Amino acid sequence: MRDDRPQQRQRRHGLTAATLLHGAWAQVLHRRTGSADVVLGAVSSGREVGFAGVGEVCGPLLVTLPLRSTWTAGDDAIAWLGALQRRLALLREHGQAPLRSEEHTSEL
Repeated sequence: MRDDRPQQRQRRHGLTAATLLHGAWAQVLHRRTGSADVVLGAVSSGREVGFAGVGEVCGPLLVTLPLRSTWTAGDDAIAWLGALQRRLALLREHGQAPLRSEEHTSEL
């Protein structure tokens, strides 16, 4: 029997599966490093950018973007995941920008 409660909670709060995966990885990094502030790589297909012929490009257009996460004990997990999802959306808007721009966006 499958438990649909996690998926129902995810949908109710408007969270994507990608956000949950990034959040889980961020939690691993927070716990393993003992740091409240970590940066992880968020991989994007790179095909979101609307240049002419993007659908006909042969080969990967993968982009790895720096995603910053801050977490302290007692933080609300749903609010933290929502903030992480907003950061992911912002990063994807700048997926083809020069690295200097990404460093500024991610606060590195």
